[in-house]
This record gives sequence, structure tokens and C-alpha cells, in this order.
Amino acid sequence: MNIGWVKLHRQFKDWEWYNKSEMVHLFIHCLIKANFKDGSFQGIECKKGSFITSLKHLSDETNISIQTIRTCLKKLRLTKEIEVKSTNKLTQITICNYDSYQEEEVLTNKQLTNNQQTTNKQLTTIEERKEEKEEKEGTSSSTKNKFSQDVIETFNSVVGYFESIPQTETTKNKWLDCIDKLNRIDGLSFDDIIQIVKFGKEDDFWSSNFLSLLKLRNKNKEDVYYWDVFKAKIKTKKDEDKLPPSFYRVFI
Repeated sequence: MNIGWVKLHRQFKDWEWYNKSEMVHLFIHCLIKANFKDGSFQGIECKKGSFITSLKHLSDETNISIQTIRTCLKKLRLTKEIEVKSTNKLTQITICNYDSYQEEEVLTNKQLTNNQQTTNKQLTTIEERKEEKEEKEGTSSSTKNKFSQDVIETFNSVVGYFESIPQTETTKNKWLDCIDKLNRIDGLSFDDIIQIVKFGKEDDFWSSNFLSLLKLRNKNKEDVYYWDVFKAKIKTKKDEDKLPPSFYRVFI
């Protein structure tokens, strides 16, 4: 298994666990360990994208404590990065959508007519080619993942606040996935999400710095999610609105 290589897209830096070093370490380790074709281990079927291990073995290989390994695996299962099947001795880990990490991409450029000068040729980025390919073949993530009606309705409620809206099915699905995680992982209600977006786009400072819904699940320099920053500002504003006019006269 110590031959060959694995592919890692630059977009990996946008992964929700990317700022957690032990999560990145463990997930990349799983990618490297996973079978590149169907096989078996001690009579246990081990398909492409899977491998057999144990918590102790993972700990020894990564120098991450067993307790932290358990926590990381739990989080990776929660966000559907992996599937885990365990016995009293062995653990089988499967990378979800393994092919999407290791698929072959055709890196080609769009050609203009011969009458156009070379300096005017427009190069298509890898991501744009991938999105176009997905949409033409009908294999975009929207066909693979089903979002709840609440997620879709929330998307429809907030998308109008942004000047630049998703132009492709793939980008739209990233926004839908962001809303789903804000609700399912971060614990925000769908009304909270709408109010947070509304605040961010109506605030004098943030309106020009909040250009994509995806920013809400990014973190600032203090390692705080932007959705949490906005939510705290909303609470502060509400608290100030509740104060009687006499409160402010003290400071005049």
C-alpha cells in the first residue's frame, strides 16, 4: 500500500475542518491508507476507498491520542466524510465519495477561433471545467445530496441580499450545504440564519465585506466564526434598543 500517490485539490483549504490540525492530519492519513481498488483483509471485504485498522494503530501511525482519534472520527462521521464499522478488535473506515477525491480531471483550455489573437485566449479554470462537466452530465452534487425544504426555503430567503449570487449548480449546492451545516452543526435556527444575513448585508461596514454566504462558516483572526460575530452584534444592538432614553442622557 506504500506505492502510488493520492490527489488533493486546492479547494481542500476551504474544508470546514481545515483549521483543526489533527482533523486534517487524520483525514489525509485516511486518504493515504484507503485502498485504491477492491480487496480484502483477513477474510473481511475491503472495497475501494476503505481500509482496516484499529484506534491504537491509527494513534501509533499519527501520534494522535486514542481519545482524540475517537473524537475526530466522530466529527468526520457527523459531516459525512467517512463511514466507520467497528468490531471488538478491528475498525473499517470508508472514505465517502472516494472517487470524487481521486477522479481524473481533464485539464484543457477553451480554444477561440483562429482569427483571434493568442493574447485574447481565455483560460478556463479547473473548477469551472469541473462544474461545467458536472452540469452537462447531470452529476452535480444536487443529484447526490437532498437538502431539506427548510434549507431550500432559507436559501431562497437570503440569496437576494447578495449582489453576486451562485451562477452554477455546484456553487448553489455549496451555499445550501453551508445553510445545512449552520443549522445542523452550529445549532442556528433557520430564522437566525436569515436575520444574521440581513444584519450583515445592511450593516454599513459589513455590507461591502460580506460578499458570500460561505463567509459565515469562516473564522476571523480571533478564531471566531463570522456567524457568531454577527449574532453577538445583533444581540448588542437589541440590548441597546431596550435601554430607555434616560440612560443615554447620563453621558451627554
